[in-house]
Amino acid sequence: MEKFIGSWKFTTHDPDASALDNYMKAWGVGFLYRQMMNRATPIVRFKESSKESGKYVLITKSKNIIRKRFVIGPFALGSEEAVLESRADGNNFNSKFYLDDEGKLVHVATHDKDKIPVSTSTREVDDQGRLKVTAECNGVTVVRLYEKMADEDEEEDGKL
Repeated sequence: MEKFIGSWKFTTHDPDASALDNYMKAWGVGFLYRQMMNRATPIVRFKESSKESGKYVLITKSKNIIRKRFVIGPFALGSEEAVLESRADGNNFNSKFYLDDEGKLVHVATHDKDKIPVSTSTREVDDQGRLKVTAECNGVTVVRLYEKMADEDEEEDGKL
């Protein structure tokens, strides 16, 4: 998990310009939210929980189109216990995280009412040191790349 710890800034879209929109459609994201996300340049941060030893937190922030902050966790890798993930459109998901046999971080998000398909995001650090995120839902896939950046440690992050 150590290689994922820190802040990562979105840099590169999937070569297929419609891939993110198609993925979000498959995952039940509405038109307006998809439009905002297609223009967003999020920062994701993984950190160890300061409240719960052995657990981690995923913080996603967007500062350009709209100023939003989402937190998933604290979560334990490989735990059978899911943590709540609330999406900006009000949908809630039960999320689980684990490291696969290749050391990739896998995030499985299951809708709390089973009305939206399961989404699986696989994160790996590529040979150029970028965070490569491959998200899949209902057979639709999108790839996004993030560059490591100086940690953005906000006051509220310390409480997680």
